[in-house]
Amino acid sequence: MQKCDKKGTFICLYPVNDVLLIFSLKKYNFANINHKQSMNNKLSIYNELPYFIVIGFVAATMKYLVWFADSSHLWFLLKPTDILVGLLTASKSVYIDGIGYRYEELNMVIDNSCSGFNLWIIAFVVFGYLAVKHGISVGNRTLGIALSLVASLFFTIFANTSRIFVAITFQPILREILPFSKGIIHEAIGVAVNLSFLMLAYIIIDKVLTNKDKSL
Repeated sequence: MQKCDKKGTFICLYPVNDVLLIFSLKKYNFANINHKQSMNNKLSIYNELPYFIVIGFVAATMKYLVWFADSSHLWFLLKPTDILVGLLTASKSVYIDGIGYRYEELNMVIDNSCSGFNLWIIAFVVFGYLAVKHGISVGNRTLGIALSLVASLFFTIFANTSRIFVAITFQPILREILPFSKGIIHEAIGVAVNLSFLMLAYIIIDKVLTNKDKSL
């Protein structure tokens, strides 16, 4: 004889094929757990979607505005990068209005294309995603998105400076080894350095926030 309790779990009142009964109960419980997890995942997606729309809107707006920007508009990216590159290379630059910072000794110009603005957009999206993923309330997620915009800016300056320094150091060497043009090698170095920094930042931030979630 069997009956069902309030939670929907079958209870056996006398032993009838114990192995089959235990298997059936476990299968029922696993199915119930999977159904609940599926429902929770759907609810989580619906709750997070508005924040992802906001992040996408901000990123699209940034991409649109940069089309009309010159070096004077991007000073908050170019100037810190120029200072750090100057310190790392022990070189001095001259600012050319509307173009950027020219290094005569290095035969290099840090202009709009070297500002790292696109990297800033990508980093903001990545950091914003992590903020929403680990946020537990509306205020927490909203603040996380705002902080992501600022944190990704500092991240961009650091990563972009590293990219330029790596290019200055290794580009001449790679040109002698690899049968590619200067432009291709320069682009390859940029992709490799930026992608490495983004992946490393994602792993570290996700790990820190995950451990923080477990401690709550």
